Amino acid sequence: MPQLFSIIVRLLSDKKMSAFIILLAIGARVIQLLFYLDSFFDTSFQVIATQNFVAGHGISTAVVNPTDLSATIYQPLVNWPPGYSLLLTPFYIASGHNYLIACFTLDILAAIAIILLCRKILKQLDVYLPVINLFTLFTSFFIYYFYYTGSTDSISIAFFLAAIYFTLTAIQSNQKWTSRALVTGTCLLLSAGLKYLFFPVVFTLPVFLFIYGVQHSSAGAKKAAWLSFSIIAVGIAALFLYQKSISGTGAHISSPGRGFFPEHLLRAYPFIPCSFITPNTLRKLPGDTGASVLNTFRVLHLLVYLSILVIALTIFIRKGLKNASLSKVFLFLALSISLAITLVLVFLSLVVDKELMPPDRWWTYVEDARYYGLAEILVHISIFLFLSRHKNLATRALRTIALILPFLLLPEIFRGVAFTAKRLINMGREKYYWQQERGFQNFALKAVKKKQDSLHIHNAVVSGSLYYANNRASLHQQIPVLEDVYSLNDPKALKTTKPIVLLGIIRGDRRDRFGKFINYSQTELAGEYNGFYFYTLYVVPE
Repeated sequence: MPQLFSIIVRLLSDKKMSAFIILLAIGARVIQLLFYLDSFFDTSFQVIATQNFVAGHGISTAVVNPTDLSATIYQPLVNWPPGYSLLLTPFYIASGHNYLIACFTLDILAAIAIILLCRKILKQLDVYLPVINLFTLFTSFFIYYFYYTGSTDSISIAFFLAAIYFTLTAIQSNQKWTSRALVTGTCLLLSAGLKYLFFPVVFTLPVFLFIYGVQHSSAGAKKAAWLSFSIIAVGIAALFLYQKSISGTGAHISSPGRGFFPEHLLRAYPFIPCSFITPNTLRKLPGDTGASVLNTFRVLHLLVYLSILVIALTIFIRKGLKNASLSKVFLFLALSISLAITLVLVFLSLVVDKELMPPDRWWTYVEDARYYGLAEILVHISIFLFLSRHKNLATRALRTIALILPFLLLPEIFRGVAFTAKRLINMGREKYYWQQERGFQNFALKAVKKKQDSLHIHNAVVSGSLYYANNRASLHQQIPVLEDVYSLNDPKALKTTKPIVLLGIIRGDRRDRFGKFINYSQTELAGEYNGFYFYTLYVVPE
């Protein structure tokens, strides 16, 4: 066994093996992201905003009112920060306005950045190359939750990790504080510009750096903290004021309900144990076993997290950061960031009512696994940092835990390997998410085109029972959306100043809600695709 261990260590220490592992990690992410690539939900709004921005209509979505279906209104998009729509723009233009290629390119670049930045941070912390390679090998097959759905999380996390890396570099070298503060502040501002959650969280890093500067009597660190803090504060304030000036609101919370909802916390996502076994794996367990294990994880997470916080606070009160190694500084910083994320989500879940996610799922902030993506990555970095320091830990029990923890990831890793291998084996013989989406979009396009050609008109608008289905058609055809979906049930009241084809997309289980539209004498059924029914209605000026 010692000989086998020695061989593995030598193998993982080889620079050629490092290059191979990095390429393998990138390849695995490409395969995973290609399968999950889509723009069904949040991303669809932001891609539509990119389309309109390129067309000269600002960061907006195209909508119409039932009082005039032919009058497109470009409505400023403030449901999400504008960062993703702006960042996607050059890729969208370079891809010839193919939004799927643009989105995929941006996602892959973010995934590669995360792989390389995690390696940079571990190297900065003086972690041995074999451990860094093991980290890359393991985590490349750990499919973080934010990769399952189209979202901006991975890009925002990449910028945040870059800020952490440059901060650690400045602390280690005690040089170039100003230039590194400028880069750090810019990365944090970009991170916040992609995700509202990070608006308050990004301030954790400059505040932490200021505390470090005070304890070390470092004028450079304090100046860097103020500079990065100022960049973030001015940038976020400017964005907030701009959005308020164009839309009446500086930011957006989707659920209108306000109050006090402590019961929401019972559904909190336990990111520490779920950094080893994800909910998607737990759902594979028979019956209600997965739900029971997840509830057990919640209790375990609370106990472990509170224990870590108490220990960290005790150490900080007794010793502070003055004589702390860079590794300890990182661990304190990682804990501070994860705590900031948790507190923001807890606060939002306590004061904002839960929201219905189509078709029938109730959602609140504190339970959404995507939001803890950065915290999970920091947990993984910390695990492998402990592994590299296991010989220096005070007790045998701690040394044993440090050796065991990385290998608790193996069930999730094996599942990731199996998933990735299956995609390779079945390549060309299975439909990826984006292919299913494109099939839906082409069906919608044919339904509209057939009606338009028979009438010799060009204008069209889409509406229906689910927003993401409407957005799919809107993205592909670049046509506006009638957001007042229930106005469909009064077809005679729909007005227009130009002849227009209205496409109604109604999911099968919701047709009873749109009976008056479906049964209207001039409404035509164009067909059915994957449980959605497509109807067309020709609306003419009075």
